[in-house]
Amino acid sequence: MHSRCIDGSPHVRPASPPLVAAGYRVLTGDVRGHGASKPIGEEFSVVSVAEDLRALIDHLDHETVKLMGALVRGACLPRTYISVPGAVDALVVIGATDITTLPSRLERVGLKLSPYVFKVWPDGHLRKLVAENTAVTSEVQQYAGEASHQLSKKEFVTVWKAIALFEAMLYSLVVSSLFSFTLPVMKQ
Repeated sequence: MHSRCIDGSPHVRPASPPLVAAGYRVLTGDVRGHGASKPIGEEFSVVSVAEDLRALIDHLDHETVKLMGALVRGACLPRTYISVPGAVDALVVIGATDITTLPSRLERVGLKLSPYVFKVWPDGHLRKLVAENTAVTSEVQQYAGEASHQLSKKEFVTVWKAIALFEAMLYSLVVSSLFSFTLPVMKQ
């Protein structure tokens, strides 16, 4: 899995050969609203992506799975972990937002407002800015800019809004102590 409307080819698929050699069955693909997966559906949300993953897990008919994702913004994989009790025995999340550290009030307001600001932001500049903030190297930034154009601006903003709303809700629950789950964490 991956995020920011980018296809997972250069990020996730290179990890496949060593995992297959270690005896794992590896499936890669673009989740709804990312890469070449179209249409994104009538209503896109983090929950809908987690439901898609849950349906895939059910279809595979394995007792447990390990989920790996890059840039998934810390939302879809933990949501899947919660919605399929006992089926996910490991999560590998690379380059995601740290959901254990709460952003400042200003950052939370900015997150909530970002989808509405993005609607009126000039598309070319928006995609350039997102690409520059997605990666460190110019090669990957260029790829991110090109890949983000696989979605129309409307689709891009729809995906961004779903993730922003989910993260805002998640932060609110963490702050109010209404939400918690135990997940072993290994940070590198």
